[in-house]
Amino acid sequence: MSLADLLSRASPVYDYYSTDRKILDDYKGAYDKYTAEYDAYKSAFDDWQSRANAYNAAVEAWNAGPRTTEYTQSPGYVAHPGEFTMSAPVDPGFTGDDVNAFAAQAQGRAQRPSLRFLRTADLTLVACRSHLLRRAAR
Repeated sequence: MSLADLLSRASPVYDYYSTDRKILDDYKGAYDKYTAEYDAYKSAFDDWQSRANAYNAAVEAWNAGPRTTEYTQSPGYVAHPGEFTMSAPVDPGFTGDDVNAFAAQAQGRAQRPSLRFLRTADLTLVACRSHLLRRAAR
């Protein structure tokens, strides 16, 4: 095994077929979209939950007190946060295992540019050597 083969196995660089690259890009796009939607959903939920917790704490404090005034007129009044109505993001329809399995298959079909370059270089050296041998034989 040559040093180049060893290095290419240690840090492979794959030249994917265009259809495989498109599918991998589609997976990435769907994942990025889901992640962005989930982050927005989680942020909105965390914000709503903190307002709901503040409201519940204020109502508990009002219920524990003398209740001489209406809750809306009490000094610790916090408005009701309302219902959380945002929908969770739609599942992208695939798992990380699905992507890993496809990537492994695509890598099996892919070419390694570094090895292709070495083969071309080897052929060039053979051609040059043949040319030099023919010249020397004249």
